[in-house]
Amino acid sequence: MKPLLIIDPSTHIAEHEAVHEVASVWGEEFRVWRPAMERGESPQTPEASAGVVILGSRASVVDALEWLDQLRLFLKPLLHGEVIRPVLGICFGHQLLCHMLGGEVGYLTLKMEKKVAVETTTFIPSRWCPDGGRFPVVCSHREVVTTVDKTNLDVIASRPDVQIDAVEHPTLPLFGCQFHPEARLEFGQNCGLDLRTHLPRLKAAGRELIQGAFHGAV
Repeated sequence: MKPLLIIDPSTHIAEHEAVHEVASVWGEEFRVWRPAMERGESPQTPEASAGVVILGSRASVVDALEWLDQLRLFLKPLLHGEVIRPVLGICFGHQLLCHMLGGEVGYLTLKMEKKVAVETTTFIPSRWCPDGGRFPVVCSHREVVTTVDKTNLDVIASRPDVQIDAVEHPTLPLFGCQFHPEARLEFGQNCGLDLRTHLPRLKAAGRELIQGAFHGAV
């Protein structure tokens, strides 16, 4: 079986915990690409992977960055159906997926404040989450997807102040979420959240949603 490619676009601290969590749900061989921190390394081609997961980043998808241009070039055949592989975008990855497919990204608040919290997201029935439902999730973001091109993406989850909290493509195995299903204790410490009391239900919900994206791609 081909490996899963986990793209960690961190600009300062590598997301080792997030990579480990996604890889543990995948359960097979995986590789990691850190385009912002490991400049000059060429990624494997989309055809060489069994799927792609794009993690969060301090960068914005509207930044003019050489590594971001390289990442867009890598993702383009996947997002346009030239290569069919499951893609899951998380936070920054979600915003990048939506932006590349005709959506818009902007600040969550007029004061450009960052939301860091444990909240509840609500899914409608979809390929990603066939039964729908409410899930506890960790959020840490200043920007959100404000609009999507409805010919390319369906909105399938929302929170009270984040109307586009998760999306999926109508036919291709493309999924994105603004929240962090991979977030665990280290993630919480880095953004000022004590997740110890929430950890069992966050881990159960997060793993169900990550696995759901892989299954929904079938």
